[in-house]
Amino acid sequence: MRRTNKTDYVGMKFGRLTIVKPLGRGENRIKRSLCQCECGNTVVKATIDVVRGHVKSCGCLAREVKARRSYKHGLKGERIYACWLAMHSRCEKPQNRSYKNYGGRGIRVCNEWSDAIRFKEWAMKNGYRDDLQIERINNDGNYEPSNCRWATPIEQANNKRTSKLVEINGETKTAAEWARTVGISYSSILNRLRRGWCGADLISPMRRYPRND
Repeated sequence: MRRTNKTDYVGMKFGRLTIVKPLGRGENRIKRSLCQCECGNTVVKATIDVVRGHVKSCGCLAREVKARRSYKHGLKGERIYACWLAMHSRCEKPQNRSYKNYGGRGIRVCNEWSDAIRFKEWAMKNGYRDDLQIERINNDGNYEPSNCRWATPIEQANNKRTSKLVEINGETKTAAEWARTVGISYSSILNRLRRGWCGADLISPMRRYPRND
C-alpha cells in the first residue's frame, strides 16, 4: 500500500504494527489509526504513539515478555539458558552495553525463540556444545533458526563486521585466522597493524634482543 498524504502513514510498519487506515481524531482530539498487528489482531491506536514507538504491538509483545519472565522451564542454571537470556538482553534492553550493536541496529529475536524451551530444542539439534557461542550468519540479520549457528570464538571473530582482512604473499585471511595459522597472538597482529606494519612482518616471529647487563 502507498501513503496517500504526508501524515497518514498508511502501509508503513512500526514495531509489529502496520497502519491500515486513518480514523480521524478521537474525543481528546488526537489522531487515531486502525493498525494490523503481526499476530493477526487489529487495533485502534493513537497515530503519534505508534509512529514514535510508544506502542509497538496490539499488546501481544507485552504478554510474551511477561510470559518469558514467569514461565517455569526448568533451565535455570544451564549455560544454554544463559545464552538465551543474553541474546534477549542485547536486543531488548537499552541499558545493556551491547544494545547499540544489536537492538539499536534493529536486530531482533524471532517470536519462536521467545520460548526458552524451543530455543534449547533448536540448539541441541544444531550442534550446540558448551565451548561454542551462538552466531548470526548474516550480521545484519535477526536471531532466528535460518540465520544462526554455533561457532568457536575464532570463527566468531572472523565473522564480525569489524574483522581485519590481511593479505600476505597473495593470500588473504582475517587477522584472527593468521594468528591461528602461525601461532602468534591475535593482539600482537592487531598491535602491528596499528603501528603500520604490513606483509610478512605482521606474522614474523617476535623479535628478541640481547640484554645489556
